[in-house]
Amino acid sequence: MRIPSHDDPGPGLDFLEEELRRGEVPYRRLSLRGANPVLLAGAWGRTPGPRVLLATHGDTVPPPRSGRAPPGTVVGDRLLGRGSLDMKAGVVLGLLMVREFWRAPGNPVALAVTTDEERESAGAWGLLSRLPPGLGLVLVPEPTQEAVNLSAWGRGVFHAGFEGPGGHGEGFGRPGEAPNPLRALARFLAGLPRGVQPLKVWTEGEGEVTLPRRALSRLDVLVPPGATLARREQQLARGLKSLQDHFPPLVPVLRRAPRATPWLPPYQTGRGHSLVQAFLRSVRRSGTPLRIEEQRGVGDFNVFGSVLPTVVYGPKGEGAHGETESVNLPSFRRCLAVYRNFLAGLTPSSQ
Repeated sequence: MRIPSHDDPGPGLDFLEEELRRGEVPYRRLSLRGANPVLLAGAWGRTPGPRVLLATHGDTVPPPRSGRAPPGTVVGDRLLGRGSLDMKAGVVLGLLMVREFWRAPGNPVALAVTTDEERESAGAWGLLSRLPPGLGLVLVPEPTQEAVNLSAWGRGVFHAGFEGPGGHGEGFGRPGEAPNPLRALARFLAGLPRGVQPLKVWTEGEGEVTLPRRALSRLDVLVPPGATLARREQQLARGLKSLQDHFPPLVPVLRRAPRATPWLPPYQTGRGHSLVQAFLRSVRRSGTPLRIEEQRGVGDFNVFGSVLPTVVYGPKGEGAHGETESVNLPSFRRCLAVYRNFLAGLTPSSQ
């Protein structure tokens, strides 16, 4: 917890590698084009390959500026510090599990630690082409308040708005008045569909006393499982077009915001998969009430969920990304027991 991990991934990975050496766990640090390093641990090259991948990320958002308790402080049953919940607790869980099970018969588990999940998930995208054959399930110990997430919404960002001739005018479309792109954009933003929210609004091309030529917004667009980003794009385009008729001759503007990696797709993992069923049984055996919920956040799990059955399950906590972020230690121990029970059940001696 005391190692800064919001800008330079090196010190955090150095620490994890030292812990892996202490446990005699094989590991390697991958350098992927356009991505921060990715740490892989376990018997990736063994035949058969690992059945389950514990996918974690070691990067965090920047630390708070205000004076709070030092990272790693324990108060009652809470471990405090930016990144404790999202997701250093999950990284430690993965570390402990790969140290315990990497030698087990059947090669039940391997570990991946990306270091740019809070940015554009370039490490996870780059890792897809290097996943071992025979991998059956991705487990992500992100914080879920001890609920099981079998599906997640996707996310994209668009620039949307209107472009006009500029000049003088009030923007109501009366004869002799230039249309106001900003008024049209305000109408559009007032009617945004569910799951779309504006992040920023700006204008371009205006003078001291003239209308802007362009009024644009940056939209955060969530995509539910079963839908696609293209379908959401069509929905936004229809909304812009419907207002164009009220504000002639404005021209709608809609484009995807630039991004170095693909936007994060939604996914749905079926409950009928044998490894998913085994994990759900482990949750029930732990005595924790089984709750299956839909993940509304986005992260590396969207990347893995696009190609493999993916389950997100992690501890309770508070204030993720905030100044009072903390992880609940009893909850962390319960999650650890669930993962241990599940992985132990994958070894041939236990079946």
